Amino acid sequence: MLNTFLLRPNLLQTYDFLDTSDLFSTKLENFFGFFIIACTVYHLWRERNNRSFSFSAQSTSAIVDAAILSIRGKTKNWKNVELLKQKFAGLF
Repeated sequence: MLNTFLLRPNLLQTYDFLDTSDLFSTKLENFFGFFIIACTVYHLWRERNNRSFSFSAQSTSAIVDAAILSIRGKTKNWKNVELLKQKFAGLF
């Protein structure tokens, strides 16, 4: 879906694409998509800063695991989390 861009999209283009596409059927799913992108960017930026300033590095799988744990932790108390678990079963 994002491979329809000729160049790599910036963050604003990615959010706009998700907002105007038919990927998600509800506002909750749309918000969750935005949340996943924001969480991913946060963990990538944090790892970039750790590598630049602390001279420490984590593996790619460790970064992905940290992002997934963060997403699970933030969404576990949401009122409609069961609907998200059905739609995004691979993430939960």
